[in-house]
Amino acid sequence: MRVALRFGYDGRRFHGYARQPNVKTVEGEILRALDRIDARHIRFRSASRTDKGVSAISNVVAFDTNFRPEELPKALNANTEHIFFHGWSEVDMEFDPRRAKMRWYRYHLFGEHDIDAMKEVAKLFIGKHDFSGFARMEDGKNPVRSIESIEFHEDSGLYVLDIRAQSFLWQMVRRLVGAMFSVEMGERSVEDVKRALSGEKVIFRIAEPEPLFLMSVDYSHFRFNESRCLKIDAIERQIRLTQAFLTYMGRQ
Repeated sequence: MRVALRFGYDGRRFHGYARQPNVKTVEGEILRALDRIDARHIRFRSASRTDKGVSAISNVVAFDTNFRPEELPKALNANTEHIFFHGWSEVDMEFDPRRAKMRWYRYHLFGEHDIDAMKEVAKLFIGKHDFSGFARMEDGKNPVRSIESIEFHEDSGLYVLDIRAQSFLWQMVRRLVGAMFSVEMGERSVEDVKRALSGEKVIFRIAEPEPLFLMSVDYSHFRFNESRCLKIDAIERQIRLTQAFLTYMGRQ
């Protein structure tokens, strides 16, 4: 059978998501945990590969296995640190988690910000554009993406920026936020952003990874079965914006 798992992690504890030799990564730890519980994991695929320092509340992996799917979250939670599994679903054998309906990222805005200036830039990104000037491009990747929405609102006394799209390019969210920072700080103008969207090369800031969270990856044809445990409560308290995390990020 093919199983999809929903999980989160504290990205500050890993050297990025994608497996790499000789360093601790989220994907590498999941694969090692599957080996420890003797769970077959053929055609292992991940929905999103986040940068070093970026955390997730709800990423998704899928693989073929002979392990009982309802028992996988509990078994993996017992064999991982700083990763929490909280949902499972049996899926079609052709399911690829990369083919999501929507992805939602949230960037937490620490300190004082000119939200109006950031909104003026954000509205330029809405819709379908060539984002090659706002991403770290990989060979063969189509730079055209369509952003569904960018919204600003307060959450627990802190401003957050929510950005939704079906898919993103490498470092795209951090570079879009970095462009907003560049304009609000007077380093660049709104016209510079327009020029970059039209294909001109313009250098903007790249936002730090730690305030960025992958909040969810959504699909239209199935729902996850929830699987909560004490571990998720403990790690969610740690990964969310605790006072220690706020203090740490406020110094950046």
